[in-house]
Amino acid sequence: DLIESLLDLSKIEAGRLEILRGETKLVELLDQMAAIFELQANEKNLSFIYDVAETIPDRVMADERRLRQILMNLLSNAVRFTERGEIEFKITYRSDVVTILIRDTGRGIATADHERIFRPFVRIEDPTMPIPGTGLGLTITKLMTELLGGELSFISSEMVGSTFQVKLMLPSIAHTPQIAPRRRVLGYSGARRMVLVVDDNAAHRRLMEEVLRPLGFDLTFAESGATALAMMKSAQFDIAFLDVAMPEMSGWTLAERLRTECGFDAPIIMLSAHADPVEDTAGGVRFHDAFVTKPINIDLLLTRLERHLELTWLTEDPAETTPRVKPSISAETAALLRAPLDIGHIGGLSDVIAQLDVSPAPQAEFVAQATRLVDELDLNGLNTLLSEAQDGSI
Repeated sequence: DLIESLLDLSKIEAGRLEILRGETKLVELLDQMAAIFELQANEKNLSFIYDVAETIPDRVMADERRLRQILMNLLSNAVRFTERGEIEFKITYRSDVVTILIRDTGRGIATADHERIFRPFVRIEDPTMPIPGTGLGLTITKLMTELLGGELSFISSEMVGSTFQVKLMLPSIAHTPQIAPRRRVLGYSGARRMVLVVDDNAAHRRLMEEVLRPLGFDLTFAESGATALAMMKSAQFDIAFLDVAMPEMSGWTLAERLRTECGFDAPIIMLSAHADPVEDTAGGVRFHDAFVTKPINIDLLLTRLERHLELTWLTEDPAETTPRVKPSISAETAALLRAPLDIGHIGGLSDVIAQLDVSPAPQAEFVAQATRLVDELDLNGLNTLLSEAQDGSI
């Protein structure tokens, strides 16, 4: 974090930070930020207030990556420096200007420190409540806001809280072509795919688990590069997601070792909040296939999987009036599941479901629902699903 912050700061000061404005789904971006930090606030028993004005346009012209970085810096500070009370995330829009207000009831900033907080490496320390950080977050946020043509201001009182306000010119995009209703992905056709996720952050691993396992993917997790390398001796994976910033061994190094030492030829997708995807090149050799930034955009994640695994998604169209596919399995499959179900053997159920083909669609629907029920330890629900699916057996 320190190195990447220094790189950003040096690029800004040298006038070399590239601004890439493009069509940005503003509402979707704000919703993602709110979801991430509401989870963090709730873990600290803080209330999280998310207030978006109805006038907010769905799409604007903006540098999405820099806007995301500004929001993450301010929201993460609000959560980190607040021990009780609430966080407010409020957004208004008028005359192409978005106003973002982030208010907390945390420790606040003493008046004597107001002039110092935007200086590099300045941190307001409290010996009784040490909080990790680099002292560069607010410096970069202010410089980046000004670079984008906006302004950053704040009011704060010690032991009362702080309110930071960002104003940016984000022109709305008119006459946007009609977008087809988003289809809900239920699973995919074909054989079950094995996915390796290497990330030292438990929250990121949990996100991948919650998103991908219900779709029928078989996931294996590793907390470090060394653990992942050891797994290569006994398992084969169809795709690997590698976090860039990990202790002891970076994702770039792991990607290189997977290719050169383990003969891993499946797609490798790198995950990182800020890292530049060209940084893994060693002598001009590229070891990864794609790059996804954090916070992970779920639609982009599924697009990467679809492209690199050549998947055909099983989807539900919200505009369609036809009922979704009814789950169905053969009598032989039902018998295989019935034995571990009768004795409540969760591991046995998971093993049987993991071996099921996710084709045709009725069985794919059964696999998706059964996987969710086993994960939730809902054996009564699984028993009902099994009976209904067998009645409409394929």
